[in-house]
Amino acid sequence: MNAWAVVFVMLVLGYASVPEAEQNVMGKPPVAGFRLVRLPLPLILHGEVREAELREIGQTRFWLKNQLQVRGIKDIRTVYMATIDYRGRFFTLLNH
Repeated sequence: MNAWAVVFVMLVLGYASVPEAEQNVMGKPPVAGFRLVRLPLPLILHGEVREAELREIGQTRFWLKNQLQVRGIKDIRTVYMATIDYRGRFFTLLNH
């Protein structure tokens, strides 16, 4: 399999490589110095909550609303996109 095919498969499956120095205990890397990790999960897109992704991370709408309130966001409809990465970092982008 050539390098472009590997990158395509990684993108389709929602994985990206992370330098070995940033790894935690998740097993042996498939390529020396790198390991595959999940790309950020979209929790809100265009003001709509993605329930399947919330279930995947074991969280609820209540948790999501609290995450937004901590950041001063009162209405989910004002959020263009909200994601969470494999380290639990939450990111929001508001509609303008």
